[in-house]
Amino acid sequence: MPVENITLRGLNLRHADWSLEPEGHSDPQAVCTIGAAITVTGASSVSIENCDIAHVGRYAVWLRTGSRACRIVHNQFHDLGAGAVRVGETAMANDPADQCAGHTIDNNYIHDYGIVYAAGVGIYVGQSSDNTITHNEIHDGNYSGMSIGWNWGSTATQCHRNVIADNHIHHVMRGMLSDGAGIYTLGTSTGTILRHNHIHDILSHPSVPIAWGVYLDAESNQITVESNLCHDTTSGGLMMHNGAHENVVRNNIFARGALQTVWRAMPVGKPADFERNIVYVTQGNTFYYDADPDLKSTWNHNLYWRTGGREMVFNGGSWDEWLELGLDRDSLIADPQFMDPEHGDFRLKPTSPAITKLGFQPFDVKDCGLYGEPAWVALPHSAKFPPTVLPAATREEVLGHGIDDGFETTAVGQPPADAVVYLGEIPGGHVAVSDEQAASGKCALKLTDAPGLKNNWDPHCFYQPNAGRGTAVASYKLWIGSGALPWLEMRYGANPYHAGPSLQLGPGDMLMANGRPTLKLPREQWVGVEVACPLGKAATGAYDLTLSLPGAPAQRFAAVPCHAEFRRLTWFGFVSLAADTAAFYVDDLKLEVRR
Repeated sequence: MPVENITLRGLNLRHADWSLEPEGHSDPQAVCTIGAAITVTGASSVSIENCDIAHVGRYAVWLRTGSRACRIVHNQFHDLGAGAVRVGETAMANDPADQCAGHTIDNNYIHDYGIVYAAGVGIYVGQSSDNTITHNEIHDGNYSGMSIGWNWGSTATQCHRNVIADNHIHHVMRGMLSDGAGIYTLGTSTGTILRHNHIHDILSHPSVPIAWGVYLDAESNQITVESNLCHDTTSGGLMMHNGAHENVVRNNIFARGALQTVWRAMPVGKPADFERNIVYVTQGNTFYYDADPDLKSTWNHNLYWRTGGREMVFNGGSWDEWLELGLDRDSLIADPQFMDPEHGDFRLKPTSPAITKLGFQPFDVKDCGLYGEPAWVALPHSAKFPPTVLPAATREEVLGHGIDDGFETTAVGQPPADAVVYLGEIPGGHVAVSDEQAASGKCALKLTDAPGLKNNWDPHCFYQPNAGRGTAVASYKLWIGSGALPWLEMRYGANPYHAGPSLQLGPGDMLMANGRPTLKLPREQWVGVEVACPLGKAATGAYDLTLSLPGAPAQRFAAVPCHAEFRRLTWFGFVSLAADTAAFYVDDLKLEVRR
C-alpha cells in the first residue's frame, strides 16, 4: 500500500529513528550512507510540522527515492550529528516513479549541526526537482548552509526548477572547514532560482581561505542568482568557478569580502550575465585574478565602490583598462549610499546612483528567515555571536604603489613590516631589522643563515604584491657578508611557480641573472640593484637589470631572459642559501608598478 497524506505534528524527537516507506521499498543505499532520524521513502504528501528534533547523530529528515509533495514546515532542528534536511539521492533515478520531487521546506529553524560529521549541511538537495525552500534560518554549522545539486559537469541531472528564497543563512563554516558557502551549487540546474536570501559571516578554516556567500561550483549552469545580500565572507560574496556558465547574476549586493569580493572564472559553453549588481569592497581585491579574463559573459550596469579612498583595481588593471576589454561599459564607480553598512544595514538611500542611474531594484532583507508568531520569529535572536572580524587581506592588487621601506620605522630585532618570514623548523636562521649596517639612515634588513638547517632556502622572507599590468620596478641596496649567498627573486604562481627576475651569487662572487653571468660583486660594500620587468600583455619573458657598484658607473643588462609565463608578480622575496653562519643586508627597498 502507498504511504501518503500522513502528518507528523508537534513531535519532540530525541535519539530516535522513524521510517515512512511502503512495504518492499527499502533502499539498499541506506546501509552505506549517513541516515536520518526520520526517513521518508516512496511516500507522498507527508507533512512534518511544528516538531523539535535534536540530539541525533545523523540528519534530522531525509526525503528519499520516490517521495513526492512532502512538507517540512515550522520545525526546529538542532544539535545534529550531520545536517538537518536531506532531499533526494546522489544518483539519478532510472524510473520516473522513483524520482524525488516537489517538496516544500519552509520556515524551519536549523542550527548547531555537523557536530559528528562536520561536512553535513543545513539543507541538502541532490537529484531532486521542483522543490521550494523558503524562509529558513540556518546558523552554526561547520560546513555549508545549503547544497543544491550533485553532478559534476554539464551532463543531465534531475535537479531543476528549485526555488531557494527568503532564507537567512549566517555563521556557517565557522573556521572549521573550507571550500563551502552559504549556498553551494553543483551541476546542471535548469530553472533553479536563488532569490532574496541574506547570507553573511561565512568564514573558512584559515589554512585554506576559501568560503563564499553563493558558490556556483564547477560547471554549475542555468541558475538565476538575484536580489541576494552577501557580506562578511572569507573570499567573496560570489564564486563563479571554472566552467560555471549560462547563469544570470543580477541585482545582488556583494560586500565586505576579506580577500576579494567576487571570484570570477572563465565559463564553458554559453557565457553568463552579471548585471545590476553592487560590489562593495572594504579590503582585499575587487575580483579574484583571472590570467585570461572572461570576455564572453555580459558584465554591465554594475556599481563598484571601495571604501577608504583607495583606487579600485580590476583584475590587476585600472578602470579604464577594464573598460577597454569591453566590460562594464555602462557601469559606475560610485558610493552606493547604504544606510549604515558598518552595522549591517545595506538598504539603499533613495538617491543611490544604483537606483537612479543603473536601474537597481532595492530590497530589504528584514523579512528573510522565520515568520509567524512573535515568539517563533524571535527564537534565533537568543543566539549570541561575537563581532565579526574578517581575516586580513594577505595580498592586494596594486596600481602604481607597492613597497617603500628603508627599515627605519621597524624596531631593531623585529621582522620587516608587511613581509612573510620563514626561519625553518630547525632554529638558527634569523630575519630581522638590524642597526649593524645601513646604506642610508641607521637600519637595514638582515638575513642570517646558520649550519644544520633542514632546508637550504631557509631563512627567507617575501612580500605578496599582486600586480598584473604595467612594469614592475624593484630597487634595493645589497651588502653581502663573508660566506653569504643571497638569492633575490620575483615569482608568479605556485607548485610550480614561474620565476621572473632571479639573481643569485655564484662561484667567484659572480652575480647570476637567471643563470647568466653579469658582474662580480664586492663583499662588505653596498651595491645597488634595480630590475624592471613588464607584466600582463606587455610581458616579453625578459627584464632589464641595472647594477651600481661602488666607484663605478651603473651597468645595464637589457632583455635578460626569464620564464616565458612570468606575466604577473605575486611573490617578491629574499632567500639565504648559505650552509654556514653568514649574513647579508638589504636596504632602501622599493617596489612600484609603473603604468
